[in-house]
Amino acid sequence: MLHKFPFFSTPSKALVTMQVLHKKRKQWTRAEKNVSMSLYYKSPSAYKHMRRNKIILPGESTVRRWLNSISYSTGFSSKYMEQLKLKADCMSFKEKKCVILLDEMAIKKYVEYNKSLDEVEGFEDLGSLGKSNKPGSHALVVMIRGLYINWKIPLGKLLFHRQWCKR
Repeated sequence: MLHKFPFFSTPSKALVTMQVLHKKRKQWTRAEKNVSMSLYYKSPSAYKHMRRNKIILPGESTVRRWLNSISYSTGFSSKYMEQLKLKADCMSFKEKKCVILLDEMAIKKYVEYNKSLDEVEGFEDLGSLGKSNKPGSHALVVMIRGLYINWKIPLGKLLFHRQWCKR
């Protein structure tokens, strides 16, 4: 039904589908999960407000569980490269024009045990270049972004124990 309306974006189609077609005890679709996680990530209080006002959305604990299951490994992931290739395969020459961005930020030194990965996280981690026993205090994110159309894909992230680039 909604596929007949090309002006609906994927998130708005998923949100409308949740309101009209979703039945209790039915599994959430990937699009419904994505829109729910995006809404919750932007503003947990707005998400709670929407649920209190009877907008059909997955429970807060369900969304938190989904968010916690996402693995954000350090280094450069082949998964991101595959995603980039898939995206590029359906782009025009002009749409493929892009720029690589590097963004470094100070982070709180925090070391914790990740039960699902069975490893301690928060130490300096340079991906395939190795790890150290020094707590990470700076994160460097490498991202690729379109110049003429709005798209972006992360390529990798690294944790350093000191500032990587002096400004």
